[in-house]
Amino acid sequence: RGLPQATAAGLHYDNKWNRDRTSINGDYNFSLINISGYDSTFSENDLPAGKIRRIASNLFNRERRMHKANLTYKQQVDSGSVITLFTAGAYGRNKSSQDYAAADNDAAGNFLNQTALQADQLQDQRNYILNFLWQKKFKKPGRTLSVAWDNVLDYTEGGQQFLSVTNYYNGKPVADSNRILNLFKQSDNQARKLTFTTSYTERLNKKMSLLVSYNAEQDYTDDDNLSFRLLTSQYDSGFSTIRTNDKWLHTGNLQFNYALKKGRLSVGSA
Repeated sequence: RGLPQATAAGLHYDNKWNRDRTSINGDYNFSLINISGYDSTFSENDLPAGKIRRIASNLFNRERRMHKANLTYKQQVDSGSVITLFTAGAYGRNKSSQDYAAADNDAAGNFLNQTALQADQLQDQRNYILNFLWQKKFKKPGRTLSVAWDNVLDYTEGGQQFLSVTNYYNGKPVADSNRILNLFKQSDNQARKLTFTTSYTERLNKKMSLLVSYNAEQDYTDDDNLSFRLLTSQYDSGFSTIRTNDKWLHTGNLQFNYALKKGRLSVGSA
């Protein structure tokens, strides 16, 4: 929905030296997307108590600004050993605003309720990636060793002002009650995923080979989404969540492979 406007730009760098044993390449990208729009809807629901007609309008604007960069370094240590380093980062800012209004009427045209909502949000996002890979091929055919380490970090922080006013008429000419929700929502979330993997292969004979691997993985999240009443600055637990999760997973694998004339047979355990 809405009319999007987009801007994008980028740079790339690539170089090799040391008889192509050393290489480096990187990218930078910038993007800006802005979407503005207005929509209006009419709906009718047939309920046992009668028909309810709703007229709603929504005016919105969303903007996303993003910077991304990455760099890869590759070094051939010797004829059978290669080290690869990869790092990347991103920074983004999201802004949005919304003005929403809706009215419900019964079949006779009497007001049931009216709702007005205003929301403004600003959110910053950061992402970091760091990967390391070492691969070794030994002189003996089929014997290899590899070690990999991957680390991903995500951060999200921001705030939202939210105001909602609902007037209840219940078929009367004037409102007999209302509900006002005026909140400031603050978010400070982070996530980390760490993975370590090592594997070893060995050719036992012309038809049989062995694979041994170990993997350790961490998933960590820390979410703080807090809400406060704007007029009193009072903490509102009903619209807040605080949660931390830290999970580790360790797995190992032992696998024997047997080469057939038209395929391969694998037996192992993890």
